[in-house]
Amino acid sequence: MSHSRELSRIKAWLRGISLEEGEELDEEEARKAVHFAYVNVNHQGGVSGEGGGATITRGLEEHNFVEKVLVPLLPSVMGSTLGAGKKRKRGEDERKEFLVVCMAMVVEKDRQGLPQWDALASGERLSREEFDLFLRSCGALISRPQGLEAAETRVWLAFFTVTFRSLENPWVRNTVLKLVSLQLWCFLADNKREEEFAAIPKLRKYWNKVMKKEKKEEEALGSSYVPLLNKLEAKFFPSLYGVCMGKIDELGAGATNGTSEREVAIENSELFLQLVTELLSQLPTRRFVKTYLINQGFLVRCRRTLGDFSPHRHHDLSLLSRLIEWIEELMHFEVNDQDGTPISDEDMLELHYERVQKLQRMVFKIFTKLKKFPLVNCSKACEEEFIKHEIVSRLCDEELRAFVTEESRILDPRSPLAKEREALVDVLVQALRKPKPRMKFLEMLPLYPTEAVLFDTAGSIVPDSQGKNNSSSSYKPSDVTGLPRLN
Repeated sequence: MSHSRELSRIKAWLRGISLEEGEELDEEEARKAVHFAYVNVNHQGGVSGEGGGATITRGLEEHNFVEKVLVPLLPSVMGSTLGAGKKRKRGEDERKEFLVVCMAMVVEKDRQGLPQWDALASGERLSREEFDLFLRSCGALISRPQGLEAAETRVWLAFFTVTFRSLENPWVRNTVLKLVSLQLWCFLADNKREEEFAAIPKLRKYWNKVMKKEKKEEEALGSSYVPLLNKLEAKFFPSLYGVCMGKIDELGAGATNGTSEREVAIENSELFLQLVTELLSQLPTRRFVKTYLINQGFLVRCRRTLGDFSPHRHHDLSLLSRLIEWIEELMHFEVNDQDGTPISDEDMLELHYERVQKLQRMVFKIFTKLKKFPLVNCSKACEEEFIKHEIVSRLCDEELRAFVTEESRILDPRSPLAKEREALVDVLVQALRKPKPRMKFLEMLPLYPTEAVLFDTAGSIVPDSQGKNNSSSSYKPSDVTGLPRLN
């Protein structure tokens, strides 16, 4: 069925809802409406650009679907007590459909430049506890054992990009910051976590409080206790990372079947990288996410997966390459992740050299066969050729793995990169590479537009007015771009 016919059906159905001021839709009719909207949004590809999914949500927004249907139904759907067996599964599916439709409508409000949270987080219709349960339930969808469909994943990623962009709202901030808090470090390698606590002693105090609280909860609940590793506060971002990086790996390996499936995988990967930029560009979300990404070898994994695809030959991956470059800039941005104080280029270089010297002391004590590396100056120790000649060539696979993971604490031993020698080399070189001075980079930028900007037909530097892929639609600020963030 065409998009226009689907939209006509929805509009005809919505026009049939005649509610007086203050009157609410019958609950059974509202549930049917949510299912009808879910089927159409999911069938038409979620909230993709100007596709059918976006057309459907636009039609729903024109008729105040959130205010008329979703908000009155939310307490009933989120607070329902479910039975067992088929009834329970039916209830879980209904809740998932409801959450996907809610997320799609919030994204649509953001696309139209409307207040995204007025209906949900104003306190007029929903309590703070109900809104908190709603956001947490949305976050838990990504770690469902049965997973999400591609269209649902697209809606989820777009929704949480909008959500983490809305930290000025106290209700949103109070809930989502807990999802990227200190508990996330449960998934850090133990030796890396101890290294971070040694560098920032106050975090150890907070961690001990968390562990003490968990121990009391375990004693009180007994067999019904949920370990911290299984709680949403700890597993939210690692689950997201695992799902999306798996898709990026499939994309790089050419495992996607057909053009349409490849386009979906590329778009979802772009949305994931955009969400990562949102998290890294704000200090409250950057604090713990950045350390996790470094410990997982995130940049190296992305570049190894997509590095074989030249943007000149694969135009559909050019935006992914731009996003990865911008994420790398954010990862090395000159700011203290804990208190937000700026760091000069000289201080950044000094901090890097301190890490190099610490590594040299470790090598001197443990890897006695590496005789030159501990004795050279820091600048020499950061050179790629020297690293490969004096470290990599002298260590076997097991020794190199122990060097990068257990001893230097650069990479999590559980990371897929730890199984490949070439990946370990890339991780080591990336970790020891000297930071680029920001001032030199800025001095190299032209004062006036260059030919690269003026004749950027692909829209990879400045988005064109015709939108993505030169379609007939207008460019929208909510579209994914590889441009630097200003906040």
